[in-house]
Amino acid sequence: AVALVAPDRTTSRRRIAALGAEDSSSSSSSGFSNPNPLLETAVEAAQFKAGKRIKFGVLTEDVDPSTIDRSRAAERRRAALRSRAASELRNIDDAEQSRRRRVGLVASFATAAVVTYLVETNAGPLTRLLAFPLFALTAGYLESARTGL
Repeated sequence: AVALVAPDRTTSRRRIAALGAEDSSSSSSSGFSNPNPLLETAVEAAQFKAGKRIKFGVLTEDVDPSTIDRSRAAERRRAALRSRAASELRNIDDAEQSRRRRVGLVASFATAAVVTYLVETNAGPLTRLLAFPLFALTAGYLESARTGL
């Protein structure tokens, strides 16, 4: 299958859904089929489960069921948040976006410090490349915070 990229997120979502409907060889219980087998394996390995919350993009924590507000107003608020997330194609909440933004900002200062040190100590070009993974991590966290993905 070929992934299609469209600037309009609504159109893109329809195209992705159509791709999932075309390939039924690896359909999940939700009816969605990931056109990329490598990503499908990664998502299945992550084991996103009810009762868990993602923290800092890579960690999970248990959610205490007794802390969940089950009132009608809270249910309506959660439904509105889910609707907003679906329309904006987001999959992390505002609190997680804020955490990722903080990590990205701290990592950007750490990256700048490492690069400054490497330049000031006249480190060789190959040694300076050691800063790239930190830069990539920083960019990933900041982009995730910006897009909500």
